[in-house]
Amino acid sequence: MRRQIDFDSLEPPASNLNQFEALAAQERDKAVAEAISSLDMNHRSILVLRFYGEHTFEEIAELLQIPVGTAKSRLFYAVKRCRQELKRKGIIE
Repeated sequence: MRRQIDFDSLEPPASNLNQFEALAAQERDKAVAEAISSLDMNHRSILVLRFYGEHTFEEIAELLQIPVGTAKSRLFYAVKRCRQELKRKGIIE
């Protein structure tokens, strides 16, 4: 004897979109960390001090004993290089 199933009473499986979003964010963060790690020390230190340490350009220049213009230039090229790497990996457009 066949058993009949009432499809109207079945609930669809719960969506795990939040887990997917969390995983995507982890992958993005990993790619950003790898891009930053690929920079030479001069560019990496500026980027980390500016964005993660929230230092001003004047503070960075003083900490690293370089001109403010050099700090700005290094940050520009650090961000540019990271952006290129993230585009290459398909993380950003």
